[in-house]
Amino acid sequence: MDNELGVGLVFPYDESLAPLPLWLESRAATLSQQNRLDLLRQLAETLEYVHSNGIVHRALSPEALWVKTPKQGEPRILVADWQLAGVADRDKVDNAASLTQLSTQFGTTVRSTEELAPTSAALFRAPEDARRVSSLGRYKLDVFSVGALAA
Repeated sequence: MDNELGVGLVFPYDESLAPLPLWLESRAATLSQQNRLDLLRQLAETLEYVHSNGIVHRALSPEALWVKTPKQGEPRILVADWQLAGVADRDKVDNAASLTQLSTQFGTTVRSTEELAPTSAALFRAPEDARRVSSLGRYKLDVFSVGALAA
């Protein structure tokens, strides 16, 4: 969409989609422990898939998670805010070099999650994220975040 304020992206409104913190608050009295565990399991399965493809998220927090509640069926967790995602295993990523090119395309390189992640996301990041971590250790950063979210 283009108007006097500039170019913008317009997405259709989906009333069945809500940020995790608001979704939890609106269901605090009725949400069972099983429902909470189901959402956590979905998050873990999502990360298992992403990690098996050599990618890490690096900025998991309540603000990066959304819940879609269909009229029928169980709620589904959606993971957003992939701007800090990185390659953990170059052998599993077809175009790992292109990911680096994207981060430098506009003349800047993001060196840490502090540069782009919301301040509140720091509460859910592993302390090791502040320094360079080996490729295999990058998966553990996301695992730490899942544990922090579950607490």
